[in-house]
Amino acid sequence: WHYTSLEALEGILSSGKIWATEARFTSDSTEYVFARQVATDYLKALKPQRVGVRELLELLDLSYEKGVVSPEFVDVFIVSFSAAEDLKSQWKEYGKDYKGVSIAFDLRHARPPIELDTSTTLAPCVYQKDEQEELILEALNRFMEQMDVLQADNERNEALKRTWPIVQRIWPAAGEAPYTLRSATQIKELLMQGTKDMNRELFALTSNCKHPKFIEEKEWRLVLPRSRKKDNSLVPIKHRKVSWSGKPIDIPYIEIGLQAADTDRLPITRVMTGPHCDAAEVEAILKRHDYDVPITPSQVPIR
Repeated sequence: WHYTSLEALEGILSSGKIWATEARFTSDSTEYVFARQVATDYLKALKPQRVGVRELLELLDLSYEKGVVSPEFVDVFIVSFSAAEDLKSQWKEYGKDYKGVSIAFDLRHARPPIELDTSTTLAPCVYQKDEQEELILEALNRFMEQMDVLQADNERNEALKRTWPIVQRIWPAAGEAPYTLRSATQIKELLMQGTKDMNRELFALTSNCKHPKFIEEKEWRLVLPRSRKKDNSLVPIKHRKVSWSGKPIDIPYIEIGLQAADTDRLPITRVMTGPHCDAAEVEAILKRHDYDVPITPSQVPIR
């Protein structure tokens, strides 16, 4: 379900597109930084002597400040949907003070614009801290696993240094100890791969980890990264002016279609009218754009 105003419904149907807003310009002040905080808090709670913890904290800062998860590297645009079809708070915030609509989309066959040339995801947001930590730990482990490989090499080499003289006394033909020796280049490649794998998973999680106070929204997100390192002129960033905390601000967004590959029709299956919405007006908008879908009223009892 996508909660919006009647004006937006008209625009969506006439253009065949929906607006995806840059993630750092949503109403959630912890947007795009909450996952970073969860990861940082988790690492700081680990035993400081564990190999790689200090390095991983530094890597996190680098990734979020200047790396692939940073605003310098990528703009992340999102379209928000909700699994809650008739939620009072959603009508209030996104349904134009209960006068808007909630559009039901069947997104099973929707395809994001190929012009973005990037990976996109449609997934539910994660609100529970224990679930967030479990997912983020899996991402962090991509780097820690490589650190563990190097630590295991060091421990094995130290053990050989202690025991190999004994082996040579027992078996003089044993030769030199079979140390695991990696060049600086090999070590760098190992750590670079771990960092790359970690950042890829963190990137996917960052847009879908939300503060627990938003749990009632049951949000699903279509996440569309737009790299600043590529030519994305076919998917231009546009801006709309809004008042934010009493100040005018330009909100960046891109327009995308949600159609399946074999049709130009949006996959709309139903429209719900808000508690104070005129159903006749919604019917007229749908008819004007040749959409014949059921219209159902909200059951939220608002005066």
